[in-house]
Amino acid sequence: MGNALIRANFHMGPEKLTLNQWGDLYAEAQWLEQWRLNNKAEMLAKLFGEEAHANY
Repeated sequence: MGNALIRANFHMGPEKLTLNQWGDLYAEAQWLEQWRLNNKAEMLAKLFGEEAHANY
């Protein structure tokens, strides 16, 4: 899963990275994914109303 996140977010092959580089990029990719999911949830909550979001 980590390799896929690095490829998707940074368009680079993780096989050529050092372990430290891989770890740094994986942490950044996880942060980006969480940021995107939070933004999408916020957008959907505004689109469909805060009450609908509060029930889930």
